[in-house]
Amino acid sequence: GWANSSDHVMAWAIQALPVRRLISAWTCGGTPWDTVLDIYINSPELCSQTGDSLTLVATKDNNDTACVDYPPNPLASSISFVAEASIEYLLVLRGATRDACGDANMFLTATIFADLPGAQTIVIPDSSLTTTPQDFGVGISTCDQKSACGWANSSDHIASWVLQATPVLRRITAQSCGGAAWDTSLDVFINTPELCSQTGDALGMVATNDDDSTACPGNLSASLVSFNAEADTEYRIVLHGFDPSACGDANLLISAWSSS
Repeated sequence: GWANSSDHVMAWAIQALPVRRLISAWTCGGTPWDTVLDIYINSPELCSQTGDSLTLVATKDNNDTACVDYPPNPLASSISFVAEASIEYLLVLRGATRDACGDANMFLTATIFADLPGAQTIVIPDSSLTTTPQDFGVGISTCDQKSACGWANSSDHIASWVLQATPVLRRITAQSCGGAAWDTSLDVFINTPELCSQTGDALGMVATNDDDSTACPGNLSASLVSFNAEADTEYRIVLHGFDPSACGDANLLISAWSSS
């Protein structure tokens, strides 16, 4: 009796997994009819629930890029969501109109939801760090670490640091100095559990820089970012190569001071 149900549906239960996964599903092949995909948290009471109690996770009607390897179908659907560990989901295929029906072709991919590798914690003390930078990258090489994140600006090799939340606003400067003089880039994001699976505007990018000739004397390919770290907000600082295949020593110098 769902408010968004159809006279004809097909459903699949996605069994609970021990780790988080990024799940993608799409309707390709068969008759090009107007499909809709819904994802719910599965429960014995699901069939009798309505409205907010349905725990709808995601829904998608039309996506003209859903079936790139099949005859074009602007009425096909594709959907992606993060399947949390130990939770079972129900994937429902239905028609965009109540009486619509057709072949229920369904394709599914599942990717391990990997966190950023090499995450270290940066703690800003209650007393500001003065203007003397502290090195948080000693002994780290991005060549030993690979990124599983699907960012448009990601690299094959990265290092990352979690900047812990502070109770007051701070002005932060990060520089890629020391080590080999390779072409680095620095990105700063608001840190969230979903960061690795997000793209585009959803990433919450705060600052980014490729080359800054003032960052490290003698290294024109070093990077420097400055940003206001808002109170009670955690950030992720990511160092990677400007070239996706580039890697090297991941020296990171951090300075912080009070900001108003």
